[in-house]
Amino acid sequence: MCDDCETTHLAFNPDSPSFECRALGTTVECNLGYYFDVSKKVCDVCKEGSYADGVKPDGFTSDNKLRTACRKCPDIANVDEDGKVLYMGQTSRVAATSVDDCFPKYQKANDGDSFCFGRGTVGQLNASSEAAAEASKLALVQLEEDGDDSVLGAVCETALLGLGFDYKGVIYPPRGCFLNTETNEGAYYVREKDYGTPKLENAITATDDKLAPICERYKCESKAGIGDEDLESTFLTENNSPDDELQCRASASAVNAAVAEEKDTNSKLFFPPVIVLILALAFCGYVYFVKYHYDKEKPFDELPKSVHYMIWWGFSLRSFDVATDWGFFAISLQSLAFQAACDAAAAADGSESAAKSMRSGCLAFAIIGTLLGPLDIWGAFQRMINKEHAVAGWIVLLVSVMEDLPQLVFNAKYISIMYRYQQMMLAEGSTTTVQPFDAISMFSLAASVANLCFNIALMISTVAVRKYQLKVTMLEAELAEYKGRVVTNPVYGNC
Repeated sequence: MCDDCETTHLAFNPDSPSFECRALGTTVECNLGYYFDVSKKVCDVCKEGSYADGVKPDGFTSDNKLRTACRKCPDIANVDEDGKVLYMGQTSRVAATSVDDCFPKYQKANDGDSFCFGRGTVGQLNASSEAAAEASKLALVQLEEDGDDSVLGAVCETALLGLGFDYKGVIYPPRGCFLNTETNEGAYYVREKDYGTPKLENAITATDDKLAPICERYKCESKAGIGDEDLESTFLTENNSPDDELQCRASASAVNAAVAEEKDTNSKLFFPPVIVLILALAFCGYVYFVKYHYDKEKPFDELPKSVHYMIWWGFSLRSFDVATDWGFFAISLQSLAFQAACDAAAAADGSESAAKSMRSGCLAFAIIGTLLGPLDIWGAFQRMINKEHAVAGWIVLLVSVMEDLPQLVFNAKYISIMYRYQQMMLAEGSTTTVQPFDAISMFSLAASVANLCFNIALMISTVAVRKYQLKVTMLEAELAEYKGRVVTNPVYGNC
């Protein structure tokens, strides 16, 4: 509680997030389209069929209280020829900020359509309104009925009555919610095998071509890795069947915005500190070598080439490789574009999205690479000062197998997924800024290739040195054996 209850009150600050005492009239509220969830103590988004505008909404008891609920989209009142008032339910997009964002949930399919597909037309609304524009983005789908036989057709009844048509019950066959365009009477039709004994006494005598499907506008449910406000559905066409399911995905506009945000993150938050860190590590490497492994009487510019080679290729490159591996995991693989690309590939192939497995695998090998990094640097340094160091050679091999090769695989798979998604978007005619690879994935790939080449070069040099040493050892052994065969001739002496 606040100490001065007459001039202050307890308000929620979503930026903290916490409650704080503020002067009356200065309440910090959740943004429009959101409400404050009292139980969770966070601002939550208004779901479909509701909105939150700047007007004092439901949940307020005074002007200084938090918005603790979203407003429900009002039903549209239709008056039929007999003067009967019919109410049609409305829905809205997620995070709607105005009653004008609400639009009818149900509508009749386009003339001549045998089932619900495409966008349809927006009934009950001015075609130029913002709500109509929002509704036209949504796909039409078949009405779905939940519950037992006693409530079968309840959704169909709500939709038909709301559209101003008469409802005649559950009828056999075909299947679904249909309107008889001759009589303006509708019913929920079932197949005999679904319902048991068909209710032929209520049958509407009409041919199938006079039955128009009643549809609803499809709203994507929450999807892992994609916010509700960024979701859109694919659209069924006349080439589909009524039983085909729509696929939810991130909208092209949301993905393009995420790509722009990722580029900004790369240029401002990732590469500058990484470059500074690499230069600082290189400086420390020179200081260490000069202090412990170099004749201080000699000038710095006379350092052996092997020292520069070691510091920039063995030390700085390994550090940069580790940094880009973490950037690849934390930025590239967490992006909305990558999630959308994986979902699109999974939908096309009828398989599970690769996003989760890619992230888990990349995280595991990034941790392994971080742990092996110091060992790799130590091994490369030992190889530089002692070509015959056996343990260092095994470390180089271990790092190549456990870190460099896996990261190459992840980068190659990422590029493949993003390239496929880019081509899918272009084939649909969507404007997309998605590229097969971003800056981090490109540098991560290049660093892994360069480090792998460096380690391979070290291994080759190790093998070459050992072969040379083996030859020297064999020659020394042969020479010793030859000397052992020298005998003394009593006449001529040694021969």
